Amino acid sequence: MPGFNINSGSPDQPGARSEPRRQHRWLVTLTIDNEQFSVYLKKATRPEFSLNAVEMHHNQEVSYHVGKQTWNELTLEFYDIEVDPDISAKIFEWVNGGSNSPIISGLASASETVNVNPASTYKATVAEVQMLDGSGNPTETWKYHNVWPIKTNWNELDFSSDEIMLVTVNCRYDRATKE
Repeated sequence: MPGFNINSGSPDQPGARSEPRRQHRWLVTLTIDNEQFSVYLKKATRPEFSLNAVEMHHNQEVSYHVGKQTWNELTLEFYDIEVDPDISAKIFEWVNGGSNSPIISGLASASETVNVNPASTYKATVAEVQMLDGSGNPTETWKYHNVWPIKTNWNELDFSSDEIMLVTVNCRYDRATKE
């Protein structure tokens, strides 16, 4: 019978003892400048990609073939923790690594030149997302290679709120691998 049979007694089919992956069991580790650190995250995304469709015209027909692969952005939502490691400061340092902007760092006026730094100074070697089982053991590992922030939001301040501050970072990466 097609479908998911929760009471299956067959050893080659999912049964009542199967454990699905859960959205709340995961860990992200970043490696920047050969320094590895775990961060306080609220949300993260697993890899998502699309394949471009390349058109081939022939007579009155169009056929499609696989083109280039495009990886979508990695979104990380951090809790803004005031103790070591200072996530907000670490993210600011990472974001500012893409250029030696004296304006961003507050060291110069708007008339000064902004230069772009080499990729080795702002691309994290690896960001790793691990899905965990109920005992904390990895069951799935994704590695994002050459990750760098393209958009950062330190979010809104509000005197009427008692919510924890969050920092949202959207990142690009060259590729992801599943291990």
